Amino acid sequence: MEEMKTTIIADLEKYAHELPEKPAVCDKKRQLTYQELLFRVKREAAILQEHGARCTDKIAVLAVSGTEYVVSYLAIQYLGAVTVPLDKSLGLAAMEQICEQTQVRLCLTNERQRPAQVPFLSLKETMQDVFEETSIQLLDEKLQKTSYKYPTDFEQPSEMLFTSGTTGVPKGVVLSYRAISASMENTSEGNGLKETDVMLLPLPLGHSFGMRVLRACIHTGATIVLQNGFTFARDTQRSIDTFGCTAMAAVPASLGVMELQMKKQLPEILGKLRYIEFGAGSLSPQKKRELMESLPNTEIHNTWGSTETGGAVFLNLAKNPEKYQSIGKPLESVTVRIQNTDGMTVTGYGPEAVGRMQLKGDLEMSGYWKREPETAAALVDGWLVTNDLVYRDEDGFVYMLGRADDMINTGGEKVSPVEVENVASGYEQAEECACVGVADPKGILGEIVVLFVVPKAGQFDEAGMTKFLSERLERFKLPQAYVLLEELPRNRMQKLNRRALKTIWQERKEGRAEEKSPKESSDSSANDAGDTLAQSVISCIKSRHSVRRFEDRPVPQELLDTIIECGIYAPSGKNMQTWRFTVLTDKKQICQWKELVMSRAAEHKVRVSGFENPAALVLISNDIRNKNGAQDSSCAAENIMLAANAYGLGSVWINALLTMCDDEEIRNQLKQWGIPDRHQVWAMIALGYPEGEAKSPKRNLNVVSYVK
Repeated sequence: MEEMKTTIIADLEKYAHELPEKPAVCDKKRQLTYQELLFRVKREAAILQEHGARCTDKIAVLAVSGTEYVVSYLAIQYLGAVTVPLDKSLGLAAMEQICEQTQVRLCLTNERQRPAQVPFLSLKETMQDVFEETSIQLLDEKLQKTSYKYPTDFEQPSEMLFTSGTTGVPKGVVLSYRAISASMENTSEGNGLKETDVMLLPLPLGHSFGMRVLRACIHTGATIVLQNGFTFARDTQRSIDTFGCTAMAAVPASLGVMELQMKKQLPEILGKLRYIEFGAGSLSPQKKRELMESLPNTEIHNTWGSTETGGAVFLNLAKNPEKYQSIGKPLESVTVRIQNTDGMTVTGYGPEAVGRMQLKGDLEMSGYWKREPETAAALVDGWLVTNDLVYRDEDGFVYMLGRADDMINTGGEKVSPVEVENVASGYEQAEECACVGVADPKGILGEIVVLFVVPKAGQFDEAGMTKFLSERLERFKLPQAYVLLEELPRNRMQKLNRRALKTIWQERKEGRAEEKSPKESSDSSANDAGDTLAQSVISCIKSRHSVRRFEDRPVPQELLDTIIECGIYAPSGKNMQTWRFTVLTDKKQICQWKELVMSRAAEHKVRVSGFENPAALVLISNDIRNKNGAQDSSCAAENIMLAANAYGLGSVWINALLTMCDDEEIRNQLKQWGIPDRHQVWAMIALGYPEGEAKSPKRNLNVVSYVK
């Protein structure tokens, strides 16, 4: 065992002893010091042990980012077991395949849609025990039976992270204790992370970037502030101000969101940070220059890394502003070489000396789980071979030309074109489909997903395809534009020519291509590349309709929070401080409320259209004295319903309470939920995942009259 190697638990124990009262991890619900964090980790490790978990077992975690996730991850590591983070975006079938391949012993989750063949432990119930108020000095018998055993072999697996490959089938990247130790040290050194730093981490912990930063913070003794993404800039501002954040990890796409929402306040808000690390996709050279100008006192860091290596190539623009076009320079502990297509090492410098980047060092993965051919191709003579085409300058800085494969990077998320094609081909109006990534014309997402379609019998409904895909794919995988073709371009061997597809897209963007269908001709202005995002919004609006029957499937809390917050952002009225959003998610409570509303409606002879099995009910109310209450609530309700539709959910607006709020039984129930007597419930929204294919109502388009 080498002296310099460490483990994340060894680091946690070190700071729990040296800095017991220092905040370790925080979120909206709680804050844990290093001493408290270690105590909670030990408690959960004991619970896992009681449920049969042992050293080297595979234990899956399927949950949103939060202190619960951190405690669970560390508890698995404390036992010497292997952490297997699961990502819902992979889909249930893929998660079940992962669990079967890796022989997962336990799955920690609150999700109903979880791998069926694996014993699961309720994260909610486990955390009630873990966070039960108990003196840290009063260790119970469970904890005394559980002790951390330092690994004797640093080549043993510590984590297994699954990532999409070019085939669309998830690959398990096996990371040893050696690789994790190197990753922690590399990220700390590469970014200059300090013990005094407070790191804002709005990234999913199930992904390699978020996990890499989390590990590095504990390795350094820094404080971690967890936040659910960058959807709302005010959350970022609140986190920075409340916790005194000094650093932040972000994906490049988040910058566009923050710029749109913060606008002129961005330098003031982000200028409070010592540094910002961007990963999961490089910042464009233009964005790097803009950030250096707008945030002169904040270091901008750009990191190249992968699931297989962790962070390996780092760029601090404050120290190397003239290198803004590069992706950075490898650390001393990482050796980089470039090989051409003949397998020869490239020794020159500049754009003419291009080849695939290869790396060597302790940071390397052990291999792909049960994928010997892929492992043999990726690990060659001690070198890890990447698919990135790069060159170097004489100072050792690396410049990226692009990926050698076809994976699409949109907003820091990787999308498999094969997966999109496979799903889209199931749409009844699609004869053939092909998917590529093209540069985002808005400059926000890096790349956008474009789907080329050969329609059946010349018929193609964009809104229908969008709805079809949104029910089967995560939002970031949805096409932002469609192009209709008579046939897909293929080579002599009848293999799909993706490069030709990108050429077709570019020609149409520039108006040089021959139009292929009446649909494209009539919609050419609307489908211009510069309007792809607007077109997506319009499709969402046009495809929304009432859904009254829902699947027995919960809406993830993080998604529900986002949808409700869209309602809060309704652009209406100046007197919105008094309104209230009351959300019901308990099935029994929803059923009882529905029965009460239906019975009182019958008594009052108020017509109520039915709804079956919603995952949530949202009651929007406001002070009856607010004359704009109906207008404000209407805008909020529409925002909620459009947001739900954008995520593949359905919804319906129930009007019954407009005339029944003062019914005694109704009002008594509203009081129990904390809705004031003076509040009028203007809207009640039922939402959830639609059951079956609902047909859109026919629209009478002959209702518009322009006055000349």
